[in-house]
Amino acid sequence: KEANEWTPGRLVISIATSLTNDNQIELDFSPTIGHCKNKPRNPSDDNCHWLPAHLNQNTEMFRVKTIHPIFVNTCHRAGFKIHGDWVDDEDCILFRCTRSRYHNEDTNKNYAEGRTRDVKNTSKPPLSRDNKTERPIKEDGEETCKFKFRVYWDEKRKRWFLPHQQRGLLQHCGHSHFQSECLRMKTKFLPEEEEQGVSSRILSRS
Repeated sequence: KEANEWTPGRLVISIATSLTNDNQIELDFSPTIGHCKNKPRNPSDDNCHWLPAHLNQNTEMFRVKTIHPIFVNTCHRAGFKIHGDWVDDEDCILFRCTRSRYHNEDTNKNYAEGRTRDVKNTSKPPLSRDNKTERPIKEDGEETCKFKFRVYWDEKRKRWFLPHQQRGLLQHCGHSHFQSECLRMKTKFLPEEEEQGVSSRILSRS
């Protein structure tokens, strides 16, 4: 049980020095999580950490391609994986451990069958995928993980921010803490140089 209840170490990202000073500094944002605090009514340097000014967009594509990878990679380095969902009524991305939801075999099968196959020769049958799900299985008595935090959008200032203190939970439960080298990473979240290396290896085998 103790091995499956743990708190990550430092979760470091680059932020702006302040709202008006875009010199970047490092921030370990783990101490901001788990304070039962709501979003600040008036975000400012007194209560928020601002992401750099060039991250000044909030579209679905920008969130997935630019904002998500910042936090996905940080958590991957810390030994766990997360996913993010936009919460419209809170103007935030809610990030949770990938083991926060139970695996649903029927939903997963229907999703896989409905996906368009992006392959050179569509006449070839798809390869069998026997990979075990990374999500907990309710029928096996596995526990969902409660780790979560939020990254907010300020529409007035067109900036993303982390409150100095926010809701959420820093502790993980129901799964082990891994070295980052043992965790798989989706190609879309890889740093550009690593993604190019993966693409080169795939091309060399084709």
